[in-house]
Amino acid sequence: MINKRKAQFSIGLILIFLVLLPVISLVKQPISNIEKSNSLKPSYEVPQTTQWINNPTMESPIEPGWFWKNGTEGDNSDVEAISTPNQADIRVLGETKTFADIYGTPNSSTSLGWEEFQNGDFLLPDVSVINDTGCYVYHYLDEATGGGQVYNYPSVHWKNNISLLEDMSDYRITSASVEVIFNASVDANVDTPNDLIDNIFIDRFAIGDDVTFYVELSDLENSYSFRIGEFKSEYLGQNATGYPTILNITDRELNYVDEQDIISALETVLEYDNHNFTIILGMDIYCEDNLGLSGGDKDEWDELIIKTLNLTFTYEKKINPFTTISWNQIGNQLSGANIQLTGATFNFKYKVDKLWPGSAPLSEIRFLINNKIYSEETIKLSSATTFFQDAKNGSFDVTGFIDKDVNISVSMEVYIKDTFYLDEVITISFDDVFLNVSYMITYPDKETNLQISINGENKTADPVLEVIKDTILNITVKYSNGTGDHINGAIIRVSGDRLLATLAENSSLEQYSISINVTENLLMGVNILTVEATFPDHETKLINPRITVRNIQTAITSLSGSNSINIKSGEIATLEIVLNNTDYGGVIKGAYVIYTWEGGEGILEDPDDDGVYVAVLTGVSAGTYPIVISAFAGDDYDIENFQITLTVISSPGQDYSWLVYILIGAIIGLGGFIGLYQTHFKYPPMVRKIRKLRKKIGKGKKVKPIMITKREEIINTNVRNNFELLKTETIPSEDIKKSNKKIGELK
Repeated sequence: MINKRKAQFSIGLILIFLVLLPVISLVKQPISNIEKSNSLKPSYEVPQTTQWINNPTMESPIEPGWFWKNGTEGDNSDVEAISTPNQADIRVLGETKTFADIYGTPNSSTSLGWEEFQNGDFLLPDVSVINDTGCYVYHYLDEATGGGQVYNYPSVHWKNNISLLEDMSDYRITSASVEVIFNASVDANVDTPNDLIDNIFIDRFAIGDDVTFYVELSDLENSYSFRIGEFKSEYLGQNATGYPTILNITDRELNYVDEQDIISALETVLEYDNHNFTIILGMDIYCEDNLGLSGGDKDEWDELIIKTLNLTFTYEKKINPFTTISWNQIGNQLSGANIQLTGATFNFKYKVDKLWPGSAPLSEIRFLINNKIYSEETIKLSSATTFFQDAKNGSFDVTGFIDKDVNISVSMEVYIKDTFYLDEVITISFDDVFLNVSYMITYPDKETNLQISINGENKTADPVLEVIKDTILNITVKYSNGTGDHINGAIIRVSGDRLLATLAENSSLEQYSISINVTENLLMGVNILTVEATFPDHETKLINPRITVRNIQTAITSLSGSNSINIKSGEIATLEIVLNNTDYGGVIKGAYVIYTWEGGEGILEDPDDDGVYVAVLTGVSAGTYPIVISAFAGDDYDIENFQITLTVISSPGQDYSWLVYILIGAIIGLGGFIGLYQTHFKYPPMVRKIRKLRKKIGKGKKVKPIMITKREEIINTNVRNNFELLKTETIPSEDIKKSNKKIGELK
């Protein structure tokens, strides 16, 4: 019993020892080995969001953290920036001004600067001055001898050059008025139309005597002048029976053009000089010669006075387009290799102190992040209210505007897009400017390694492969950790333009693989695929295989293996073509094959269905002909054209050399005959004998004796023979006599 208990106790101790053994071994393991096993710490990411703007609520003082600047276009004098407690302001500087510096009597304390001038070539009146009554004129015309100065058309101008402090090209005149008061007194001898009826002494009358009072506006050079008011007398001087006597005009105004015409005249003369223009007061007197026959017409103008002039006009500021002004801040950088931007939002509040004018509908508020304008949404100033409102409900997504490793800058800008006129200052205010930048702080993943094999070939270093359409592409991937161990349960995906699939894992082979139908999943030509391997806490690895899909390559060859055919004229040229499948071997049947040459084109047939395409050319004349062979066997094949050169040589024909020999012999014989004729046969027999005899004598040869007949005997013998012949015919006696006479002469 005791032995049995001892045995049970011993077994218990052994079991306890076996359970505690791993713990004991772990405790005894060196510290260095523990650190080594944990040296690859798990990776993790920490999301974070930071408000990037300093002093977003514009607490005083806002400068220099915030600063303002003008743009480079438009007119910067139209705007300014100021800071007020808890807001940053931009002011659009509209204003209204009124010119009323010239009023009352000329050269009085309220209307200084008047001077008298001659009106062109017209003579001045007898008296023309500026005194306490105003611009005064007296003139007396006596056309009789011994009278006053005789000139009928006197005229005088008084001018005042006006200078404005403002550049009027930057303003618009909105209202204008002029008031000129004048009076006149004349003698009854000033003739008027009604004076003509009862005055028997008037024997010449056209329009009578008159005076014109006027006011004009001009540029300083008096290049152009615009009359804006005048009065021309008609009955001043009337004293005819039955009509009221009119020898005076009490204080009254000129007749003026419309207000808009006065404004146009002012704007026109100010175009020549944006600060200066001239006012002209004038009188033109016309004295008509109404007593031409009796003579001595007298016209006396006692007092012609321009008493006062008042000129007033109002003008408002022109706001020029493309003017910009902004409040700006340059913040800190977002930097760090382990920091990844995940998002950024921006918002601010704005208001105006007066509603924006409808004459400037395009002007807007815009903002810039890192000098890049956010243009997806427009904030029109016409929509601004007189209380602060958010620029957007929610916020603007400005993720794409944030750059790492550069100071993040923000600008809030007023952009004047319109040309308009503003009669008061409008203030645009900004507050509560917030830029929230979100980013991820990433700690290192465990090291991994990715290898790829395509169609059984390791393509890790050079993942480029060419495949044929209608084939299968086999991709195998090994994804291992830093120690080279296979990573189980990883997600390996392959993607492309027409492909998105997950590779299947084979744990026993420690690999991931997939088979891809090239035709269904890839495009013809170049395909850039992405193989991505991911596993938690491990580095994600990418490989981009470049797979080029092409058609089956085919080569056209001649059956003989030669690309030239040589025949004689009259023979038949046979084209025999084979389409070779260079990728898979063998020939291609059922293709459409044609030939093209200068004689036209035709089809090569495959009569025996053996992949040999045949065509026959007949009646080809001598020469050299390139023949282009083209073929189409379907969309799966790429077939380049093939050229054969056909050379046709002329045939020699029958042998006529014997005829040539005969002709040559005949020519030689004819030449010999001509030579013999020239040297022998063209002479009479007797001459030939004599020539032959001479040659023998010349050579010293012995010759036979020769009987020589005298010349006289030869002639007589010849004559007798002819005479005997004549006896046998009837010959007239006269002819006989002539013959005898002839014979006698010969003797």
